[in-house]
Amino acid sequence: MKILILCDQYLPVSEQFIGYQIKALAQNEIFLFARKKVKGTGADISFGDQLIWYENLLDRMRYKLGDKDQQYPAFIQRRLQQFIDKNQIDLIYIHYGTTAVSYQTVLASASVPIICAFHGFDASRKLTDRHYKKAIVTLSGGFAQLTVPSHYLKEKLVAVGVQEEKLTVLPYGTDIERIISIAPERLSEQLTIVHAGRLVPKKGVADLVEVFMQLCEVHPHIQLLVIGGGQEEETIRQMVQEGKQKKKISLTGPLPHDQLIRLVKGADIFVLNSRASEAGETEGLPNTIIESMAAKVAIVSTRHSGIPEMITDGINGLLVTPKSNKELYAALDTLIRDKDLRSHLAENASAYVAEHLSLPGMVKRIQALVTSCAKP
Repeated sequence: MKILILCDQYLPVSEQFIGYQIKALAQNEIFLFARKKVKGTGADISFGDQLIWYENLLDRMRYKLGDKDQQYPAFIQRRLQQFIDKNQIDLIYIHYGTTAVSYQTVLASASVPIICAFHGFDASRKLTDRHYKKAIVTLSGGFAQLTVPSHYLKEKLVAVGVQEEKLTVLPYGTDIERIISIAPERLSEQLTIVHAGRLVPKKGVADLVEVFMQLCEVHPHIQLLVIGGGQEEETIRQMVQEGKQKKKISLTGPLPHDQLIRLVKGADIFVLNSRASEAGETEGLPNTIIESMAAKVAIVSTRHSGIPEMITDGINGLLVTPKSNKELYAALDTLIRDKDLRSHLAENASAYVAEHLSLPGMVKRIQALVTSCAKP
């Protein structure tokens, strides 16, 4: 089967989960059509043919000078249709609802089955845009299936009018064997708390830093490692510099994936302090939590979006109310004091990932989905 991967950027390091989903289709002949190519996680994926239209100077200039709308202009739509016809594509697999809307002229009249994978903001904050919402509901009627990583996001799409029977919950899977093979790296002998993820409002990193500085007054032997970059990076760096505990807080910026895993494995506690942002953006199913569970690190996170679908409070991690610094402090304080509890939660988390969120399990689910959607 010839499958076209349609995405915006191929492939940021923050989208490792998409790389895994594309690799799950490797038994087919896969093709790539994208706006932009970036250095990231997908360098080892081979495509039968690919077209990155933003690399063409004329296309880039025409796009920059043209009117911006919900979808790409006619000349980009033609590029896509020509690519589909040239390569005799049998099925289109789109990543992000926003990508689907960008190419809606071609997709609305496509003669091949279409699967659209939603991942987070495209099934939460973006749904507040009435033009986008209308386009998604209209397009979804003609798609074979839409996938979401959590039941939480499924309910979001159903609420705006997407047909429930069109939606498949497809949790991410992670490469457990690869994570196990990576050697841990510790910064020091101090107890280490780590955050890994983009520094954006929905991650709640500023509140984590504030809570950590309070914890240092009681636990002088702890340190905080913040991995990632984003719109809040400079604000958080300034916050650290102005605080009393700046020597105990390290900000690395974005890191290569292997280095990120090494540092997470070398930590004692992983924290993802997620919440809905003021703009309405939410998590999907955070991949950094899945990887930290596989790395056998004790997890603290929040009762937000799809997170409680994989973390059961007190069993394989600790969950707190989003935006409650008091509860976050209490959870971290508990784990800092109780090494046995950290080990217990970490072992259970690892077992859960092996049973429910493994890469082979996700591959089987994607292959079954594609087979069910393909034309006979």
